[in-house]
Amino acid sequence: MLAMASCSSRKTRWANQWYLAGGAIYKFDPETGWKERSATSIEEWTERILADYRVETAWPLAHEWQVKFGRLQGGQRLAPKIPFFLGGEYVIANLYAAEQVSFLRYCGDIYRQTRDLPQGASVRLRVVD
Repeated sequence: MLAMASCSSRKTRWANQWYLAGGAIYKFDPETGWKERSATSIEEWTERILADYRVETAWPLAHEWQVKFGRLQGGQRLAPKIPFFLGGEYVIANLYAAEQVSFLRYCGDIYRQTRDLPQGASVRLRVVD
């Protein structure tokens, strides 16, 4: 599997990543486990990204954050303080520069804790060091 990270209910646009499997390219949200077939070739995937890059990459929000806080360092990505699928807003005040591997582990932990909850279930988010 080849992962391609990007900054973009159970389906969110920000934390999405793309991966290759079975000759197709899939979009995957690590917070929720949601996935869908996105393209059947690199060319189709590239066309789709370029046709709607503002949505597919969340470029406007990432750009606004970068103007205010500067460039991300290698190995970092923008991440929501409150996960989007739990009601976190798509605003720069809800974003921080996260170390990518730690953020993906965090997403996996959230997914394991929420995957069996019905839509609309109340969730209490506790951060414990």
